Amino acid sequence: MTPSISNGEAVHSPGEIGLGILADIGWSVDFDALYGLYGCTDDTACNYDPAATFDDGSNCIYTEDFLDCDGNCLNDTDGDMVCDELETAGCTDMTACNYDDTVTDTDNTLCEYAETYYDCDGNCLIDTDGDGVCDELEIDGCTDDTACNYDYTATDSTVTCDFSCYGCTDMDATNYDIDATMDDNSCCYLVISLTATDALCNGGYGIITATFTGSTETVTYTLGDESNETGEFTVSAGTYTVTVTDSDANICTYSMEVIVGEAADIVITASATGDTGDGTGVGTATAEGGDGNYTFVWTDSYGNEIDPSAMADGDYVVTATDGNGCTGTVDVIVDDTYGLNDIDPLAFGLFPNPTQGIVTLQVSTLMEDVRLQVLDAIGRVVFTQEDIVLQDATTFDFSGI
Repeated sequence: MTPSISNGEAVHSPGEIGLGILADIGWSVDFDALYGLYGCTDDTACNYDPAATFDDGSNCIYTEDFLDCDGNCLNDTDGDMVCDELETAGCTDMTACNYDDTVTDTDNTLCEYAETYYDCDGNCLIDTDGDGVCDELEIDGCTDDTACNYDYTATDSTVTCDFSCYGCTDMDATNYDIDATMDDNSCCYLVISLTATDALCNGGYGIITATFTGSTETVTYTLGDESNETGEFTVSAGTYTVTVTDSDANICTYSMEVIVGEAADIVITASATGDTGDGTGVGTATAEGGDGNYTFVWTDSYGNEIDPSAMADGDYVVTATDGNGCTGTVDVIVDDTYGLNDIDPLAFGLFPNPTQGIVTLQVSTLMEDVRLQVLDAIGRVVFTQEDIVLQDATTFDFSGI
């Protein structure tokens, strides 16, 4: 539309005459015709004006999202004055870690709660030792991972750690420990060898000689209270244990038993005939034991060597010496057999006779070293007693014969 200005006689365009002048001279201005009707021409706007002919874009009023022009929700299913599209679901349980007081729809299936014994930040409610493990969840055990009873689940080391399973696990080692399950690098391979030289003479001394293998260190040999580095010990006959110990850091030891034999004792059997006068006793001797090669020497009570083929009555010693220098001795008595007189019969009395078992033997003088024998009717010896001392009356019980 082209706006116009009229005084009743002529029509002019607005550019031809100023409006103020027009009014002074009695001209009327048709503004609707001149500019059109201002208003909102958007039919989606709340203030849409279907009569408006001119809209410069600043006149329309629109609703907020999801609201109508009266400010009411277009969709509000639950009638809570919050548009469905603007609803927010969340946890409204105040004990939950994700409690949210700004939500409009309660959905406690979304609630998140702290684990038992923990707060919402994952910290223990009670942690006395400050190790990050709640007191209620602590596990007692050995926490040393080198121990035999190490417990990887333990959190509190309140159990004594055990290291008894350590030892040498090499079956070829000298100190192999069948009970060891953890090797402690203590294996050693020291081995001792022993040889024994038996004593040459009964009651004499033998020699133990020890050697070793399996170590480059200096070793010490020990037998009882004696120790040395030579490995040689002089001992009497018997059974001995020798231990070798090296000087290495693991102090390896090895022990072995050895027997030092005893030489057979020289046993002499000697006798002599009686001296019938002028040294006519003759001695003979044999021996057993030793090495079997014997030399016999006869000596008198003064230690003088004598000829065993011409011995007077008296006491003698026979000494046998074998090839090793070992000796044995025995005593020999040479009796005086000349001038022997008969012994007077023993005068005694015996009563009652006959007897039922109890008898009394009566002698007139003291008799020592008496031998008493009782014979039966056919001459068999049925009772003998040696070394009896008889004086006056002596009672015997023969009831058990």
